[in-house]
Amino acid sequence: MPRILTLAFTLLLLLPAAAQAGTYKVYTCSVAGKVWPNSAWKATHQSGVNVDASCGGGLIALRAPAGARMTNNTWAALTFTSPADTTITDFALTRQIAYTNPIAKDTHRYYVLYTLGGTHFAGAGNFHNPTRDRLNTQRHWYGHPESNVAIGRGTVTKSTFPALASYAGDANKLLLRVGCYNRGTPCSVASGGAVANILHGAEVTVNDPKPPTVTVEASGLLAGGSRHGSDPVTLTATDNAGIRRVELIDASNPAAPVVVGSEDYADVRTRLNRTCEYSRPVPCPALNRETITATSLQPGPRTLFVRVTDAGGNVVNRGPYSLYVVTPSDRGEPNGSNATDSGTLQLRWTTGGNKRRTLSYGRKAGIRGRLLNAQGTPITNAKVQLLTRDLREGANLVARKTLTTNSNGEFRTTVAATASRLLHFAWLAREHDVRFAANGYLTLKARAHGRLRTSTRRPRVGRSFTISGKLSGVSRGDVPVIVQGRARGAKRYSTFADTTTSRNGRFKVRYRFRDRGSRGRTFVFRARIRTGPRFPYETGYTRTVTVRVR
Repeated sequence: MPRILTLAFTLLLLLPAAAQAGTYKVYTCSVAGKVWPNSAWKATHQSGVNVDASCGGGLIALRAPAGARMTNNTWAALTFTSPADTTITDFALTRQIAYTNPIAKDTHRYYVLYTLGGTHFAGAGNFHNPTRDRLNTQRHWYGHPESNVAIGRGTVTKSTFPALASYAGDANKLLLRVGCYNRGTPCSVASGGAVANILHGAEVTVNDPKPPTVTVEASGLLAGGSRHGSDPVTLTATDNAGIRRVELIDASNPAAPVVVGSEDYADVRTRLNRTCEYSRPVPCPALNRETITATSLQPGPRTLFVRVTDAGGNVVNRGPYSLYVVTPSDRGEPNGSNATDSGTLQLRWTTGGNKRRTLSYGRKAGIRGRLLNAQGTPITNAKVQLLTRDLREGANLVARKTLTTNSNGEFRTTVAATASRLLHFAWLAREHDVRFAANGYLTLKARAHGRLRTSTRRPRVGRSFTISGKLSGVSRGDVPVIVQGRARGAKRYSTFADTTTSRNGRFKVRYRFRDRGSRGRTFVFRARIRTGPRFPYETGYTRTVTVRVR
């Protein structure tokens, strides 16, 4: 057998089996020492029965009060349905039945019924005679054939009911019903009566034989070659019952594989803010490009497996992946109080704008930010980095300053519009991490700016003079500049020259007043500075300069 297959096979033998592999439990209302919402039992409504599916007061129920009437051959229900490709293997129901059913003239009694798949296993009231007789022999048609009866609060399981002794484990629906059996007349509850089928709590065990579908990206830690131990693994995983856990397993020593990173979604949230909720038939989330980072991976040549466990305990391994780890994945101390492996950076300008602002060159703007963890709680005393990248070709990201969050997770800073820049606020979850766990972005655009001067403020008609200038800021070479002028009082500027700047942002043109009518008049000049791929500014203007013609 090839070595790589031998390694994988050895690992599978050595990994411990998950408890209750292939099954999980779904809880409703008061059960397992906790109060759960009802996210599992769906209501089927029918006139003549009040359906309460809220778990308000710690229960769900079907009730027909005094005065209720129900159409012949109809029913209302609370139905538990397990996911596709799963079945119900067991249940524990804390139930109660109240059945007092006097009837009005020309009507018949309601029934109460429990059903698993196609098997009726308990009930009371007016129902199909052979079913009542069969269940009466098992002492589970209460008040046979249809007498009043009260079943006090108590817990029953699948094994309580002889009708389910030969259950093949192939059903995916469990029903509680209150209905009106087909006797040709409607059903009623006369004065002094009431019918109730009540669940105070439910624990349904679901059999999930289907393993998850897993795709692991060849990126991050698994991109091949030399990698940092804190680089993430990215995967997508789907399952009919959801994904419970992801583990990174270092199998460099096949005889002793070690879990070097894990995420259990019963305790933590996914990148999309989902977690396992065992009040739902599909309790755990699917993973869409979820990232997981090793926490104890050591340097050197490593062989890694990705292990994915679904809600039922079914396991899928992907790998092996060979890599060389150049730095350990010891991530250091958490960066801030309440820090989690992921977070959110909220940013806004102190005044004006949403994500983008445009300001005159050199103007300042305030920014407010807030850092929250995966549960939405403020992360306090955390270091947030501000990095910037000029909006021009070939610009690099530059670290500018480090900000510290206050007791509400907030921070403030001020930036100046000395170039058009992407403002990147970033937070590391732990002090040794090399990948940011939260990022936020704002864009600050600066208008181009420069100075303008003339070689004389009193030019003569017919004699040329120089108009020169210098741009402010960075990357000022080869910037297109248009020189314009107008008579004082005129509304529009006229363009009379264009040029490009030198490497240090300087430019120069010559001009001559030819019209003798210009004598004694005042003219205003400016330069229009245009943007370019390497010039990180919006179109702007120099300061004006005024001359009086002699």
